[in-house]
Amino acid sequence: MKLIVSLLDQQLAYHLPHLGGEPVRVSYPGDRIATLCGEIRNVTFRMVHSDLGLESGYGQLEALSRALSGLILPTEIAGHLRRADGFLTLQIEPRLQHIPWEWLHDGEDFWCRRFSIGRVHRQGAAALLREPARPVKMLVVVSDPDRDLPGALPEARKLVRALDHEQAYVARLMVNPTIEELIKNFNQYSVVHYVGHMKSVPGEDGPLPAWQLKNGTFGVPEMAACFFGGCRVRLVYSNACPGLATDPGAAATWPRALSQAGVQAVISTLMDVPDRSAAEMTAGFYEDLASGKSLGEVLSLARERARTRLGKLDITWMLHMLHGDPDQVLLPVKSTLENGARLRVSGPVPYKAPLTPQPPVKNAWRRFELGLFGALLLLTAGLLARPLWERTTEWKPLPMPVELEPFSGRILFSGFEGADPAFATETLEAEQCFIRTLTVLPGVRLQDGRERPAMLTTPFMEISGRVVMGSSGEGKLLLMVKRTSDRIVLYADDFPLPMADETPCVRLQDWIRRKYDL
Repeated sequence: MKLIVSLLDQQLAYHLPHLGGEPVRVSYPGDRIATLCGEIRNVTFRMVHSDLGLESGYGQLEALSRALSGLILPTEIAGHLRRADGFLTLQIEPRLQHIPWEWLHDGEDFWCRRFSIGRVHRQGAAALLREPARPVKMLVVVSDPDRDLPGALPEARKLVRALDHEQAYVARLMVNPTIEELIKNFNQYSVVHYVGHMKSVPGEDGPLPAWQLKNGTFGVPEMAACFFGGCRVRLVYSNACPGLATDPGAAATWPRALSQAGVQAVISTLMDVPDRSAAEMTAGFYEDLASGKSLGEVLSLARERARTRLGKLDITWMLHMLHGDPDQVLLPVKSTLENGARLRVSGPVPYKAPLTPQPPVKNAWRRFELGLFGALLLLTAGLLARPLWERTTEWKPLPMPVELEPFSGRILFSGFEGADPAFATETLEAEQCFIRTLTVLPGVRLQDGRERPAMLTTPFMEISGRVVMGSSGEGKLLLMVKRTSDRIVLYADDFPLPMADETPCVRLQDWIRRKYDL
């Protein structure tokens, strides 16, 4: 079902195309609507940030949503919607994007629970893209340059590990990319998942939302550079924190710009989402998406899972909204013939006479061969077992090899030698990156051996490296991890200087975590 809402001559015009007829109009009290929308956002913000009790806050939110619904919905339209369910596509003009349509209440429940709901920003469907090859290429972007989102990187790693178990996706993780790096890689993937901050940047018609990156913001101009020559991205999941000050009407310009550029669907947040709620919303989302379900159904299932695990009074499951047709299937599954499934034949199966059993072998020579083989088998077994029966000494098991030294958690970081003066700063930044990522590992005690202090306890392993110069003057860092007891190399890696991001540090951290079950 589709609902078209427009603003004509200071009146709200509602039209249900499947019913036909003329649009139903109702007066547009802009000031009262703005007041109610502001109160709804204020109550929601206080509930999310634990400034308001969940039970009392939920009651206030329901009352305000019912009041807003009664103010802007004509009785005829509200009656049709109350008798319907399933998919609801909202075509809302830009001047009405600040209204939280997903949070309207029909007297029984919120629209975002009653319907698989989504907003479309233009007439007609987006350009159809060719079905992506399996596994689907997916980009997971984590941007936390100010280091004030402690749960962002763990959330992204958990998502990537979950996707690794799914044969439908091949995911790449980018940590704190620059604007240039994201422009280069954004349009190379079918699905883009972002975790970070949303900032407001000045625009011609007022402030515009943009993702915060390492060296600036990624907004509408940067997005136009990504999609120059055509858009390959099907879904953008923006798990960003816009903050309370972000205007809802201005925030809608970001998904609208993505939709106009050719992205078929965008999932964004209405306000800051706690780390736990964000993780619960993404748990199972991409698995359902790869199974061939529609976008609206996938998001509805994610909301219900989060609502069950977090509690019905925790409204953080309501903070995600879909910009796109909720009835569309982004990642269709292959047909049963392509999957090799058996054909289902209608009608009776043609009769086929059973096979006639073969008569037993009556050849005497064949029976003699089988008997001789059995006798040789028994003789061989007897010869092998004879020493066990005739032994005079007590049997003792073979000694087991000595167990390897257990991981003590002590790691010696010796730093990187051979640094050319031209790369002194980059070498120091690389050392600080490795020290920073290793010290957060649970159960690890990192010893700084760059000044060669007296070692009170022998470390389990030593991390060292050497900076070398290439033929064209570029720097490269050779990293090596050795076990202290026998100097066996456990891990080796190399990467250019200066480092583009923290990927080498995170890669070593993940190896230690998996190797020693931290």
